[in-house]
Amino acid sequence: MHMCELPRSSFLLISLTYSVNRMVTSVVHEREARLRDGMRMMGMHPAAFYVSWALTYVILYLFVVTGVVVILVAGKAV
Repeated sequence: MHMCELPRSSFLLISLTYSVNRMVTSVVHEREARLRDGMRMMGMHPAAFYVSWALTYVILYLFVVTGVVVILVAGKAV
């Protein structure tokens, strides 16, 4: 492994850690508050619940991964 590779791999790991931490925190909060059960009792379709989670995290990870790719490509060009 080249010495230049170590900071890049560490940056990738650190940048994705925040997103995973936020996702786990949200899931735990949702379970503790029993939000899904409440929404189902109000008539929300179960698929709508899962689609909302998927869209939320696809959009979140899209921004994170795009930023990481831009920074890594810009660093490689230097």
